[in-house]
Amino acid sequence: MSRNIVLAGLQYDNNLGDQAIYMCAYKMLQSLLIDHGICDTEIRKVDLTGRYAKNKNKINRPFRYLKKLYRKLGYKSGLESLPVKEARYVCSRQAAKYIDSDTVAVIFAGGGIVKYKYQQFHIYIDEFTKRADKLGVPVMLNAVGVEGYDADDPECMLLKRALNRDCVKYISTRDDIELLSGKYCENGQKAELVADPVCSLSFMKPLKKKPHEGRIIGLGTVRSGLFIDNDIDFTREDMLKFWSDIITEIKKRGMQCRVFCNGTIDDMHFQDDLAEYMGLSDEEKNELMYVRPTSVGQLARYINGFDAVITGRLHASIIAYSYSVPSVGLVWNDKQRMFGRIIGHPERFIEPADFNAETVIDAVETALKTGYDEEKRRSFTSTTSVFMDRFVRDYLSGQAPADPQ
Repeated sequence: MSRNIVLAGLQYDNNLGDQAIYMCAYKMLQSLLIDHGICDTEIRKVDLTGRYAKNKNKINRPFRYLKKLYRKLGYKSGLESLPVKEARYVCSRQAAKYIDSDTVAVIFAGGGIVKYKYQQFHIYIDEFTKRADKLGVPVMLNAVGVEGYDADDPECMLLKRALNRDCVKYISTRDDIELLSGKYCENGQKAELVADPVCSLSFMKPLKKKPHEGRIIGLGTVRSGLFIDNDIDFTREDMLKFWSDIITEIKKRGMQCRVFCNGTIDDMHFQDDLAEYMGLSDEEKNELMYVRPTSVGQLARYINGFDAVITGRLHASIIAYSYSVPSVGLVWNDKQRMFGRIIGHPERFIEPADFNAETVIDAVETALKTGYDEEKRRSFTSTTSVFMDRFVRDYLSGQAPADPQ
């Protein structure tokens, strides 16, 4: 059997931001292996949650019994809904199936997985690093999001122990490097702040700008309960009025707009609710609202076709950044604030207290005038590949260790 690298992530998530992360990490790794002349190593694609097809929240064949468990106990589809014991069983089976004696590295593709309050990613990380540690396989976590720390929470401490196993050599984060280095990492791992892999999307999937009259603003909607679920007093009714006012204000200022989403079904349902709230005919809805994207390429084409974007989804902002489209983000957690600070435009990420049409469109018009510092954007984007290259050199190429600086 040939050597293999396990690339683990959320490659089949309905949220196309997670699919974009996985795709970009895969292409980045593939390119680095070629650069280092590593031709005898396959990249083994692994979806952490056991899904086997795009946009399917289904568990892999070895876990078909879980479908009966869903029906019997009334759980929603998706691994995060399972009790801890069942989730751990699924994760341990995934790790045992894919990490074997021919595995030379395990790489987590990225995304907001260093967290412990929900989605059970701490269990995935624990099981995969446990298996890698047993076999002496080096592990890298690539451009992960770091969300919270609590020394009194046993789930957080489980996550910390997993990240400090001897097998974990490199960890890069897209956001909170202080929390990662200061609280989680205590075993000499190399840790660094890098760009989200999706910042590289425009280099991997170049798109031409199609000319159009006037300015078109993309409006990236989110599910109706997103803000309430994150302890922000911004209800479904508030959201409907807000987006309706945004559309009115954009037209008032002589611009056009199109509504889109990142691919999740719940986000699309809110888009339907908005059309009903505004009393749109089918023809008006079809003209104003794009159909739900089902691929990263389709979402990228939507965003690249706008002059600016207003969105509540982080990866809509990151895709916009990749294609040099100014974006204004609607903040519902720290990862958006941190992205704004990191790219040098915190003023483009609007806090809930300022969720009103005039303030948001003022920010859009300012962003349209200033754009991005292109040299800084290209330089920052390269940091992800540079850090991954060090891991490949140190643990896969057989060359001398890279200079950590």
